[in-house]
Amino acid sequence: MKQRKRSGRRINILGIWHPKEQFDDALMLGSLKSATFLKLLDWQAAKAQQHYQQTGQLTVIVLDNASVHRSKLAQQQQPHWQQQGLLLFFLPPYSPQMNRIEDEW
Repeated sequence: MKQRKRSGRRINILGIWHPKEQFDDALMLGSLKSATFLKLLDWQAAKAQQHYQQTGQLTVIVLDNASVHRSKLAQQQQPHWQQQGLLLFFLPPYSPQMNRIEDEW
């Protein structure tokens, strides 16, 4: 997730990258809230579950350490997402160079 400030308003860019398959992104004006992030990961978890049932492969989402990624609500939901075949991998703090999606921006 990238954030840019313009005229006092924050613009967030969310990206979901499936290497060699597709790149989905969305722009939003204002801050990303936990409820929106949870909906996004619930959607990804449902897709991960279908993928796991069809292929036996887990889905891994790489996250930086944005506050919504580490929120209490997100932490509580992680075991449920894992049961659906969705694993979260957190990058070390301050290491955007390790996030391959940065090259896609």
